[in-house]
Amino acid sequence: MEVDEAPVARLRAHLTAIQETITTAPERFDDPAARKALEDALLVEIMDMLPTARPADLGRSTVTRKRTVDRARALMHGSGDRSLSLLEVCKAVGASPRKLGYCFQEVLGTSPMHYWRAMRLNRVRRDLKRSVETSVYDIAVQHGFWHFSQFSLDYKRHFSELPSETLRRARLAA
Repeated sequence: MEVDEAPVARLRAHLTAIQETITTAPERFDDPAARKALEDALLVEIMDMLPTARPADLGRSTVTRKRTVDRARALMHGSGDRSLSLLEVCKAVGASPRKLGYCFQEVLGTSPMHYWRAMRLNRVRRDLKRSVETSVYDIAVQHGFWHFSQFSLDYKRHFSELPSETLRRARLAA
């Protein structure tokens, strides 16, 4: 929802005055009549905003969500072999984890965590196919997988084979 700025500014000023009164003279709100007057004043300010309320421009919010997802994906793809946390991604794109989740769900139909895990699993697979000297564990850790049994399950679910099988085939081909 979008609302005209003038009623919002009046409500903010009213809330600021209330906060100042609570901080400097909280005893003013001991009187039930004062509390009722405050409640009425706040309701009037809120009711004053309603006639100016209109639906937000959905096109703009869709574009904004796509831009947020694009920035997050660029950061994830640009991280190279450095393992980023999802919180680092959120901080870099200026979105909370919940907001980033909504954006990914709307734009890509998946969560940022599932996207990030799939991307890292693909990096592990790429490195397993290229490497014959390194262990599966070392490559998994390099890409941010610290729980090895969960990593193996995710890898098998994603590629229909164990990571050790991918590495074994790479070593036979070399």
